[in-house]
Amino acid sequence: MTELVDHGDHTHVGDGATGPNESAWSKGTFAGRSAVLVVGIGVGLVGVHAVGIPTPPCPLRAATGFPCPLCGMTHVARGVLTGNVALVARHDPAGLALALFAGVAVAAQLWAMARGESGPGFMTSRATWIVVAAVLAAHWVTTIFTGGMLVT
Repeated sequence: MTELVDHGDHTHVGDGATGPNESAWSKGTFAGRSAVLVVGIGVGLVGVHAVGIPTPPCPLRAATGFPCPLCGMTHVARGVLTGNVALVARHDPAGLALALFAGVAVAAQLWAMARGESGPGFMTSRATWIVVAAVLAAHWVTTIFTGGMLVT
């Protein structure tokens, strides 16, 4: 919704989403479009790897020997995209949950964009991001102790 926004020293037309007091509309749009970007990069990496081009190693793991929070997600994505969901669920259930959430987030964002809307409401929910952070932490702990999902 476009409205006249008065900032005291100046007035402009906009939705009021400026600075630290961004509206839920702009936060949802940013989160949804970020999900589309991240999943796009992941699918691109899986595609590049599928045609035989080696993907770069995780910079953190290469430098320290310690996996980053997303280490193994390329293997998870490849497993899901090739239909090996049972294998992924057995080796990295938290990674599978993250991959499924990302897929739902991207589908919801694309649907919202096609309808001219800002983005899915769940993308602005604090509860959503607390659950995602907890599942990401579970994935990271699993990766640290098991070495990650190395087979797909």
